[in-house]
Amino acid sequence: MNVKHSLSLFVNNINLSFKALLYNLIVLVLFTTFIVLVVRYNLSVITSSAQAADLVSSITNSFTKFAGGDMSFIADVTDRFTEFFAFVLDNLSSVIWAIVLGSLIFYVENVVLGVCNYTLTKVVDAHMATISKLGFIEALISSLKSSLPFEAIFTLVKAVVFLLIGGVSFIFVALTIPYLTVFSLIIGIWLTIFLVSLFYTLTALFRPSLINGSGLKAAFKARVEGKQFWLNLASYVLSVTVAIVLNVGFFFTTFGAGFIISLSLTGLYFACLKLVIFYNINNRKYFIDYDNIVTPKGLREDKELLEKVDVE
Repeated sequence: MNVKHSLSLFVNNINLSFKALLYNLIVLVLFTTFIVLVVRYNLSVITSSAQAADLVSSITNSFTKFAGGDMSFIADVTDRFTEFFAFVLDNLSSVIWAIVLGSLIFYVENVVLGVCNYTLTKVVDAHMATISKLGFIEALISSLKSSLPFEAIFTLVKAVVFLLIGGVSFIFVALTIPYLTVFSLIIGIWLTIFLVSLFYTLTALFRPSLINGSGLKAAFKARVEGKQFWLNLASYVLSVTVAIVLNVGFFFTTFGAGFIISLSLTGLYFACLKLVIFYNINNRKYFIDYDNIVTPKGLREDKELLEKVDVE
């Protein structure tokens, strides 16, 4: 039911995806430009060097030599690469600065993108609670005081966890591929999906809790427990799988141009899913639209409490 209600909320708030699309597009263009400029500036001493030019020339000429049956290009490319690598080591500080500054900008970019997801969650929450139409810009500005510190912490935690997940999956594939061949890759992909879904299940209540009045520390302590945990994990496994297929599909079929669209759509959907989980866990009624109100199972089983809850 989590997925069903999340999809219904997603469709009823689909206009938010266009606002998120514009926001994400501006952020990605600006920060990608910053990253390229910073990296190019710090690596200019390497990219403009004679060693780099010789390596590129050697690689280019190798195709002609290979076509003519001349295999001497292997030794030539190896020599040029050795010279280039030695030059890079001599200018390692430039490479380190490029990596550090590029990573820092990329981190800030993801924090700013996270603010968009926080804003989407806040707008959808207003819809679910009171069927009100909270403006995207209004929600964005009014929640900056809480969204920025939250996203700064959550983005850092997510980066560390995802690096660990990637490491675990890589080690698994590396150790098992001699025995399982292609099945090792398949299992590795499903292992990654499961671990990512597990992370999102454990953190599903963070944003909704903060938006609904919890403090920052309390929001990070919010947990899904018991039977609900496994139901929500199943919802996330399904949702993450579909999201990966959608994002990868859009990326490759549109040469990367459609990725920004799928990113905005999946961001809105996951905002809806987190809120559905939050409302169900806390036994709160919520609007799907004007004609459809969802009453969580906990309320339906308690008739006395249900009679005290008035929803117009």
